[in-house]
Amino acid sequence: EPENELNFLLEESTSVKYDMILPNICSSPEVQKKPTNQALACSIVTSGSNFKFKSSIATSEELTQQLLTETRKIDTTKSVIIICHGFMSWRNQMLNANLASTLSKKLHVHTLRFDFAGNGHSLGEWKYANYEQDLEDLTTVVNFVKSGLGCKVGCIIGHSQGFSAVLQYATRSDLTIESDLENDCCKYFVNLAGRYSDPDEEDPINKFSIEQREELKRQGYFQIKSLFGDRSFMVTKDRIEARKVYKTSVYLTKLKQTDNGMKFLTFH
Repeated sequence: EPENELNFLLEESTSVKYDMILPNICSSPEVQKKPTNQALACSIVTSGSNFKFKSSIATSEELTQQLLTETRKIDTTKSVIIICHGFMSWRNQMLNANLASTLSKKLHVHTLRFDFAGNGHSLGEWKYANYEQDLEDLTTVVNFVKSGLGCKVGCIIGHSQGFSAVLQYATRSDLTIESDLENDCCKYFVNLAGRYSDPDEEDPINKFSIEQREELKRQGYFQIKSLFGDRSFMVTKDRIEARKVYKTSVYLTKLKQTDNGMKFLTFH
């Protein structure tokens, strides 16, 4: 765990929640969920700052004091790399945590990773194939980096299902405007083993067991276990249908047809 890392809870695009302290990086993501609230757990690793955080745990008020005050201001000349975790994962999964620390050191940039709604320490309701909410979460984080921290987003990385949000963000209609791209819009994206298969080629229901499919037919849902901690998640018929609607090929085709200067690097 790097000394220059701070955890906080982001409630809106340009503000942070002041009344909650997050567990440190080694704590289990088994925290009390409040589905009616929407707040994203984030971890930021800063580069080139002239101070060290007193603790790896902080309220968002302490984040504001340590990063945004004139005497201890974050270096806004350096960009921020955003990291999006994969299916049923969280921001402190080993790949994401190590990647954030290493990139910050080697590239001399800030890194920010976060938990999608309902995952890890983030509030909100977990849903299978929650693509619309994932896009909204990523957009909230991007806006916070630009408007809250006053930094540019240098690159957005998505691992596994996390790249679905990245791909949706990169193909938003308001990001295809050339003038916007020349200003502060992110142009660089990395795909780490992102999902590709389309529902037309492979029915999403086939990835689940026969027992789970029978439960879905009988009661309209089934439970799946978390890889981190002891949480169980409910998969419903409507979310299976949502997975069928999302098609990676549609977004990739849109990217190929749009000459907007964006660059994608893919690892598989």
